Amino acid sequence: MPQGPVLSRVGIVLLLLSVAFFFKYSIDQGWLVPAVRIAIGGAAGLALVVLGFQGAGRGEHLGMALAGGGIATFFITGYAAHQWYSLVPYWAAFGLLFLASALGVYLSLRSGRQSLAMVGLVGALATPLLLTPVQARVAGLALYVCLIVGTVAGIYLARAWRALVVTAAVTAWLALGTGVLLDGPPGGASSWVVQLCIVLCAVALWIVPVVRALLAASDPGRWPPPTPPEARYQAIPWSAHLDALSLFVPLAAIAFSAGLWDLPRGQVGWVFFGTALLARWFGWWVSGREDPEGSARTQSHVALLLFTVGLGLALSGDLLYLAFIVEAAVLLALGEQKRSQVLRGLGGMVQLVVVALFLRRMGEEGTLLKGDLSSLLDLAAVGGALLAATRLSDRDERGLLFGASYLGLLGWTARELLPLEGGQAWVSLAFGVEGTALLAVGYLAVRPSLQKVGLATLFMVVAKLLLVDLAAVEPIWRVLLFGVFGGLFLVLSRLAQGRRPGVTTPTGGDPGGAPDAGTGRTPR
Repeated sequence: MPQGPVLSRVGIVLLLLSVAFFFKYSIDQGWLVPAVRIAIGGAAGLALVVLGFQGAGRGEHLGMALAGGGIATFFITGYAAHQWYSLVPYWAAFGLLFLASALGVYLSLRSGRQSLAMVGLVGALATPLLLTPVQARVAGLALYVCLIVGTVAGIYLARAWRALVVTAAVTAWLALGTGVLLDGPPGGASSWVVQLCIVLCAVALWIVPVVRALLAASDPGRWPPPTPPEARYQAIPWSAHLDALSLFVPLAAIAFSAGLWDLPRGQVGWVFFGTALLARWFGWWVSGREDPEGSARTQSHVALLLFTVGLGLALSGDLLYLAFIVEAAVLLALGEQKRSQVLRGLGGMVQLVVVALFLRRMGEEGTLLKGDLSSLLDLAAVGGALLAATRLSDRDERGLLFGASYLGLLGWTARELLPLEGGQAWVSLAFGVEGTALLAVGYLAVRPSLQKVGLATLFMVVAKLLLVDLAAVEPIWRVLLFGVFGGLFLVLSRLAQGRRPGVTTPTGGDPGGAPDAGTGRTPR
């Protein structure tokens, strides 16, 4: 680990703590009146900046630490002068904090290191929240945040500092959100000003970074690629921040817009649909250019996610259920076809939603035999899961999805037949038919896994006959059920005996056997 940066950072932190302890001690002793305290703070900040200015401009660790400490001292001094002691008006304190932030950005650009720029960015966005004006105005705060974010976008175009743009994406929405929450949403023209700022911030933090990556790929001479990250960050792909911004920024912009206008759930869903179309168009536009970071694929995934969330908000009831069934099957199939873990992950999440809805609907009383056609949707959910399972190449995933869909089929069967007269008997018969069918398919297709599931179903029916049906069904049903399943197991026993290992088939001889001398036939 480099010792220079660590020592300089520890040193400046200890120095700032020493100044803070001195201030506290002097206040406790009554030595310094407020005006003198502020003057000393300003002088200390100025001294640190002067001492570290040249070194910070050259990127030296000690100089950057001193300059950063001086900028932090300016922030503390300006905040205390206005907020604690009311020695300076709001505009003067605001100007001091803003100039301190601008100084950090200037030194960062001059040295080519982004640490001071991040300090200045956080300070600039925190300034209007740290200082309380006479009358807070959300529209003014939104314009100020938009100005800072636009500046960050310009710096990113020039230097491609990913930590800076990620920090801006977090702090900008926090600053804007805190202002709206504290002061309440504006009305009239102010709402449109805030909405415009939300859109501009979304463009600066979502679109601009992707465009910068495309420019670096097409013309590296004019738009040089970013410098290699420090060793501890090299394990993180460069495109990670592009993917994170493409996902986080649209969600934040929609959430703020919905809160600003107090939109109902259905309208928010349509906003998600519109943003999904925008992401899809952006991905299509990126795909026509050199795209080393895979941003086009990311935008397509973001569009799918936004569309899925929009479905959950815009639709309801059976229509939403059907939409999720279709989408889960399509996403899983596409993910397998395109070998995309993201698509498969999204499909898995939607499938979990389908499972949750399916389980909730299993407790409802409506059945197909009672004329409730929505019960067919539950059967469609089972069919969609089965279809998706056949498309998966991973054996464990395929088995898990197949098992879940088969359990769903058994649950749907039980719900449909139990309300009938003699429902337990009908359920046992239906389970027997399903288990036998699965066993037969397993034998014909030579699929041992299907054979095992079919046999397990039949043994489950036997357990149900002994534990439930023996006491719950009419005597005639007991006779029929035990007779039918007894005969079924005898037939299956005979079939299994005929298919034991080493048995010859009508069309093929025993590899280890020879024709019988007397008959010319292969011995059984």
